[in-house]
Amino acid sequence: MSSKLKTVRAAHRRAVIKILKKGDPTEEPQQDVVNLRSMMELIKTKQKTLSDLNDKILESIEEEEELDEKIEEVDRYELEIQIGITKIEKFIKEYEMCHIFAVSITEDEGKCCQKDGNPTTQTIKR
Repeated sequence: MSSKLKTVRAAHRRAVIKILKKGDPTEEPQQDVVNLRSMMELIKTKQKTLSDLNDKILESIEEEEELDEKIEEVDRYELEIQIGITKIEKFIKEYEMCHIFAVSITEDEGKCCQKDGNPTTQTIKR
C-alpha cells in the first residue's frame, strides 16, 4: 500500500510544481489575477491532499532513520509549495495595490505600471 501511496503522492507533487511554475510571476510576468486566485485554491487543495498522503505514508514507516529522512523530504516540498504560494500572494497584493493607486490618480500623481514583470507604481510629475 505504501508504494501506491508514494506513486499517488509523486503525481500530486509534480502537478503542484507545474502549477507553481505556471503561476510564478518571475517566470510568467503577464499574469491574470483571476487565474492566479484559481491556481492558489487548487494549490491549497493539493497541499491538503499531499498532507493526508504524507500522514498515511509516515504511519507505515517503522524504522526511525527512514522516518527522519521522509519527514525532511516532506518539509522540503512543503517549504517549496509555501514559497510559491507566498510569491503568488505577493504578486496579487501588489497588483491590487497598483490597481487601487491607478483608480485614485490625480494630476500630480503617477500611474500604475509593470516593471520587470511585477506591478509597481511610478510617480510622474506633469
